[in-house]
Amino acid sequence: RLGADVTVNAGTLVSCTGKMPVLRKGGTPSPHETPLSHETPVLRETASTLAEAVLDLTEGRGVHTAFEVVGLPETFAAAVAATRTGGTIVAVGNIQPRAEFDLQQFIASELTVTGSYASSGEFEQCIDLVASGRIDVEPLISEVRPLREGAEAFERLLAGRERLLKVVLEP
Repeated sequence: RLGADVTVNAGTLVSCTGKMPVLRKGGTPSPHETPLSHETPVLRETASTLAEAVLDLTEGRGVHTAFEVVGLPETFAAAVAATRTGGTIVAVGNIQPRAEFDLQQFIASELTVTGSYASSGEFEQCIDLVASGRIDVEPLISEVRPLREGAEAFERLLAGRERLLKVVLEP
């Protein structure tokens, strides 16, 4: 659940760059999963593993770039297994401090791993995408609350007992 908003946001940004399929591990969509774009298919895993699903979809080649936005050892290992030779893994999720993966596969595939945390200068471009309507943020907003209820909203988000994605605080 912690990575859900990052997954939705990353998928939305990817959908703005072109017609790229977005694969998500899991079965039934949560109430907060929204269509990323009318032109971008969201594919659910049908193979026994996520990496297998990616390899089936790419005819065994793997993806050029994998965004690992969950931060669990098994999802990072899946990203390594699903990325083609010479490809890049962008590590965004960091729920767990360590991830084990097949080092020989990593080296033999000549993969590049880069980390991404917060913003490295693209904030203005993101604001422009929202302002232009290319990214519709309405489906991401679970509630709008007065600013005076901010502390309570953060407590509810952190507790994770409710299916809250984003809570907007208004003055």
